[in-house]
Amino acid sequence: MVALTLKCVIDQITQQTRIVPVVAELGARENLLHGLSHRLAIFLRSRNPSTRMNPSLQYAQAVQNLNTGRSIGIIDTLHLVEVPRAATHLLSRMSAEDRAGVQGWFKSYLDWMNTSEHGMAERAR
Repeated sequence: MVALTLKCVIDQITQQTRIVPVVAELGARENLLHGLSHRLAIFLRSRNPSTRMNPSLQYAQAVQNLNTGRSIGIIDTLHLVEVPRAATHLLSRMSAEDRAGVQGWFKSYLDWMNTSEHGMAERAR
């Protein structure tokens, strides 16, 4: 089994969500949009630690035997901007619980960016 890096996981979820606005505009099949909204909810709000992305980058850009993470790792989430764009088309297809979970994840991530040592260090650059 190959371990996925944070960047690989983010690339995967953003590639899947990047197509949502186009698909929605073209009047895509409802089951496709529902499937994408379900995957997004699993990724961001799953209670299963093996499938959930934690809303922090505490260990991003870690170097074994040197450090456990660096503020420059925040750049790895650059493409996460695609997810909220897609979510505008998907939120209406999510359950209230999933919708609150996805919105809560982004709120927690923003809180982490504004209050963590890594987030403040990167903002000061």
